[in-house]
Amino acid sequence: MKLVDWFIPMKKRNSDVEDVMEGNGWEHYFWGKVEEVHRIGDYGVIQYVCNHGKEDGNVYFHPVLWTGQYKEHHGNQWYWEDTNMSYPSLESALVGVIAYKYDGLNSQAASYFCKMIGLK
Repeated sequence: MKLVDWFIPMKKRNSDVEDVMEGNGWEHYFWGKVEEVHRIGDYGVIQYVCNHGKEDGNVYFHPVLWTGQYKEHHGNQWYWEDTNMSYPSLESALVGVIAYKYDGLNSQAASYFCKMIGLK
């Protein structure tokens, strides 16, 4: 097995987000049924209704970031990078994706900012 073969599942995972951002696969999104997709520049937010666990039926917002990271493993293709976070409002999701872009995955900046201005 070649080293490149190990990166194929990662590309598949990202293509699921790309499908949703392009308007396809809304019924089969992993976290729930997609209601709407919001795009603002390099930021995207997937609005979905949760379909599992105790959160079943609640609406959440899942931000993604348009990026060129990992070009060497993806044939120089740009794609939507999943932030792996969901938020209870569109506003807090936008704050979260901006903090993710500039401060990294484990940033607490979004939660502190949301607390300061009274967002959940």
